[in-house]
Amino acid sequence: MVTIRRLIPFAAALYLISCGQFPIAQAASATAPQMSDAAADLQKSQIAWAEAWGRAVFDAYKATTKVSNLATDTALSTAANAATDKCKGKYRAVVVAPPGMPADRIAVYYIDTVPKEQGLMIGRHYRVDVSGDGKTALSVAPSTTTCLVLPPQPSGNEKTITLIKHTLTPAPSEFHVFLSLLSHQPLFVGTKLGVWQVKDGKIQPLKTN
Repeated sequence: MVTIRRLIPFAAALYLISCGQFPIAQAASATAPQMSDAAADLQKSQIAWAEAWGRAVFDAYKATTKVSNLATDTALSTAANAATDKCKGKYRAVVVAPPGMPADRIAVYYIDTVPKEQGLMIGRHYRVDVSGDGKTALSVAPSTTTCLVLPPQPSGNEKTITLIKHTLTPAPSEFHVFLSLLSHQPLFVGTKLGVWQVKDGKIQPLKTN
């Protein structure tokens, strides 16, 4: 389940996070998930993987030239058919191949978008791993469990933040890294381990007292 907690002033939100509190839109409690010692024990390789793949997705999404051959073209079609429960935005599929990608498979990211004035589409996006010939979907991983749009910043000079509750992974995923890079704004993500900031391609825990 993924939810968005209500907007509050930016400075106040950082203060509340630092104190271990954050207003929650859909729950009675006003206490944010605590950043436990498990966050520090989370393997650095997992966060490094999300950062590397998030950057790779962003680079592929923004690339002016596309890799096109029979296998990748077939993989794009396979991924589109494998991604179910699509949201109502406009999807675009990109092939991502960062260093270390196995040669016998193709990673396709199926990215949903909405008009800019509606906000930032948090999900559902998909990662679909496809066989090397592009014909078989090996796995399908959604970014969120629901369709979710992050509202645009309200008019005025005072900045606000929105805390996104994320339950699919213990830390922010490559999708959060990609979306932060795409939108040129930090994302604040709450997981079972606590609250994280995703900014400039990096994932950082916001520790609480």
